Amino acid sequence: MKILYGADGSDLAERAAGLLARVADRERVEITVASVTHAGTPELEYAPLMLDPIDVRRKDTLALVDHWVEWFRNEGFRATGRVAEGKPGEEIVKLIENDWYDLSVVGSGRRTWLGRRLLGSVSTHVLHSSPSSVLVVHDLSPAAEDPRVLMAVDGSRSCEFAARAVRGLSHPERTKVRVISCFEPGIPFAMPGAATIIGMTSGDLYERAMEAASHHAERIAGEFRDDGYEATAQGVEGHPLEHILAEADAFRADLVVVGSRGLGAVGRALLGSVSDQVTRHAPATLVGRHAAGKED
Repeated sequence: MKILYGADGSDLAERAAGLLARVADRERVEITVASVTHAGTPELEYAPLMLDPIDVRRKDTLALVDHWVEWFRNEGFRATGRVAEGKPGEEIVKLIENDWYDLSVVGSGRRTWLGRRLLGSVSTHVLHSSPSSVLVVHDLSPAAEDPRVLMAVDGSRSCEFAARAVRGLSHPERTKVRVISCFEPGIPFAMPGAATIIGMTSGDLYERAMEAASHHAERIAGEFRDDGYEATAQGVEGHPLEHILAEADAFRADLVVVGSRGLGAVGRALLGSVSDQVTRHAPATLVGRHAAGKED
């Protein structure tokens, strides 16, 4: 797996590096450390950096990339560095599109005064514009015995891409995976034969919805087990966001994984409401996405 790690000198980016060191399989991944020298009109959170002359900022960018390349290599990863100049979010997305990275990893925002649960402009741009999966990190959870991943699925194609990203990122023998699929009572759920709901009782609908949720969860968990992971599955009733966040806390998940519900090249900037809110509230969230034209 090719990973692009965005370095900007912030504590949140440092936490993102720590999460990679905890979760990522050294034998499976290659990391490219990328940092961008700001040029042009800066985003609000980066405005203080523009007080330095451009030559100083370029040197700082090179030093930052060198530092993190060495850090990742000392952690046992294969790592190289890239620098660019311009608007950070746009330049990172260009790197992803031109060289194709399976996963990009960014901190949630550079300045803590923006709020712990607000996404910074760079992470927002990457999350909404990247053609491939994105991992956004707010915080690094206290270490458990083994890396733990909570995956929320709904039967969508983007969830399959998200699961594939996790399997490419993590070590099967070290990582525990819990797969859940949530549905809300009274809200239509992606299930076979949905067109036949007319005339069905509320009990029938509930049973069908639970059956579909359990099926979605078990199918993805089975794929993880086939690859050697310890994985459990459960279909659950309740508000998806509340249940995902509660389950992530109870499971002590290092990483929460969701699909993007993206709509292709035009609509990939539109995250589903649950995906967007999980990304803003969970300590670390991997949003699965896949570009049209790339091989499955």
